[in-house]
Amino acid sequence: MSETNTGTIIGFLRLDAAQWHEAIDRAEAAARRLGTVDPDVHVDTNAGKAAVELEAAHRAAERLDGSTKNLDTSNRQAAGSARLLVTAVAALGPALVPMTGAALAGAAAFGGLGLAGVLAAVSIKQQMKAGTEQGLQFSAAVDMLKTNVLDLGASAASGVLGPFQKMVSDLNARTPALSGQVNIMARMLGNSLAPTMSGLLTLFQRFEPLMESVGAKIAAGGRAFEQWSGSVNVTGFIAYMNSSLGPVTGRCV
Repeated sequence: MSETNTGTIIGFLRLDAAQWHEAIDRAEAAARRLGTVDPDVHVDTNAGKAAVELEAAHRAAERLDGSTKNLDTSNRQAAGSARLLVTAVAALGPALVPMTGAALAGAAAFGGLGLAGVLAAVSIKQQMKAGTEQGLQFSAAVDMLKTNVLDLGASAASGVLGPFQKMVSDLNARTPALSGQVNIMARMLGNSLAPTMSGLLTLFQRFEPLMESVGAKIAAGGRAFEQWSGSVNVTGFIAYMNSSLGPVTGRCV
């Protein structure tokens, strides 16, 4: 330790050799560790492989682009078809109601014609039985028709006679074998028929509540239909169908 006097300031400087050398050793060790680090960076690039992968990616992008274009085309076509369908339905809509009315009117007309035919048949039978002038005319026409039918039947019978006789002969030859088979099947039918009929009768009895409910609904529906048939709505509907029948049938013809 040394002492220095400068003016009025007195200072003391102490040096520890062990601490000095320890600090120097740490610095040198850090320098050596830094020197062992290899800063070189090596990049291993396979140019051929990279080119193949880039080409595959390019083809995949082209396929994706083509699929996208096809999907867009399909969507546009579907949208166009839907617009055409909506347009057709919108154009046809106003004509559907008159067409429906005309169809109902036609059905009613055919029903009326059928009823008239039944009534005519009943009246013709009564007139033929009573022997009126119209009845005699119908009787003569029916007799002529019977004669024609009998002639046609005779022609048909003569044509069928040969094959029919052959069939009968074949049946006679097969009768003994068929008799045994029929006997077996008849016994099986008898054994199954009795329990089946018993089960059907049991079901019929158990369905009685349901049948009563359905019968009540049918009766109520009949009364409601009777009230509807005499309402003003039916009159207006018939007038509407009558007015629509002409234009619709005109377009169809």
